[in-house]
Amino acid sequence: MDKLMTIEEVAEYLNLEYKSAYKLVRSGEIPAARIGRVYRVSSDDLAAYIEQQKQHVYREVRGQDHIAMMDIRCGGCGEKIVSELGIKGRCEVCQAALCAECFGVNKIKRCQSHQDKTEEAGGKGSKRK
Repeated sequence: MDKLMTIEEVAEYLNLEYKSAYKLVRSGEIPAARIGRVYRVSSDDLAAYIEQQKQHVYREVRGQDHIAMMDIRCGGCGEKIVSELGIKGRCEVCQAALCAECFGVNKIKRCQSHQDKTEEAGGKGSKRK
């Protein structure tokens, strides 16, 4: 049978504060059993949690590498956006990526194709300066 650990031991093992480990247990991220008034975590469950976190990081890194290699362009100005972090907003209509300059500085809320359609219809829309 595998060892049962207290939350204090889990926190020490993961090099976390007690409160952080407690939150992980209470949220159900780390499986635990409540025996009386005390939570106990199986060492096997903790090892599985750590492996799950490794897989999560691996998928996240692979996803970002894949996105970085893609040709993402700003829907407002057409400039290349190097990574997902460069996307500061999205078109209200089609969710196309908008760069920081277009979205934050120029206050553009729609991609170029949807700005043109709004202008053609004579409606109010975001216009590039």
